[in-house]
Amino acid sequence: MAAAMQSPVSRDILHGMRVLVLVAIAGCSGHAPSPAVAPSSTRLPPPPAIEGDVPGASYLTAVAAQLEPRWAAFLEDCRLRLPASHPLNQAALAATFDLGIGPGGAIVERTPVAVSGNGDFDTAIADVLADASPLPAPPPDLQSDDELVHLRWLFARDRRQAGPRAARVLRVELPLASVVDRLLGRGELARAARRIAEAPSEAAGRETLQGLVDDLGALAERPAHQRPARLDTHRHPYQQLARERRNRQS
Repeated sequence: MAAAMQSPVSRDILHGMRVLVLVAIAGCSGHAPSPAVAPSSTRLPPPPAIEGDVPGASYLTAVAAQLEPRWAAFLEDCRLRLPASHPLNQAALAATFDLGIGPGGAIVERTPVAVSGNGDFDTAIADVLADASPLPAPPPDLQSDDELVHLRWLFARDRRQAGPRAARVLRVELPLASVVDRLLGRGELARAARRIAEAPSEAAGRETLQGLVDDLGALAERPAHQRPARLDTHRHPYQQLARERRNRQS
């Protein structure tokens, strides 16, 4: 960021705007902005709010609180510094990115799934995502089987901007048996039970795995001195118990 502040504004107007926007977001000062032209349009109103019954609505709103101001600053800079005819001021521009969020909020995966057709617009999205990471730590119940929270996020030039209403939580599912074995191996009985309950009734091994979780649940309800020692360990004994039950069912 310091290097960007010391460099002169590039011939590439977009690059200059990205530098100014990111500097402003970071709270840096010391350079006067480039002379503004007459605004090319009216300022966009805030994006619409997300409906409360959308899965993950609270988390999507929290993520939007970090993404939207950065994206809105970029769009406003385009409006103020570029003519209405400039490609970056075309209201139809939009691109969608899939994001993989780690337990601490870091954006560990970033994949464009629908680009805008304007490389500068799409690059600005990547810049905003890099600047916004880490995002708020996601709640564990939104995690997919790969331990990440997956979001699909729209960045638009119109009123939708980068608001939460056009975003959604995705689910990435891995083979049920391997996921349940891993959760049981870590002693996460409740998550294992929830994952089985969410699986389609025809999922391979679902009935056997449900029986295994039921067995563990019954054991866990016993007083501590009546539980088998292996119930209180964290890894291999749970996996061994899972294999033993599947062997009995085969």
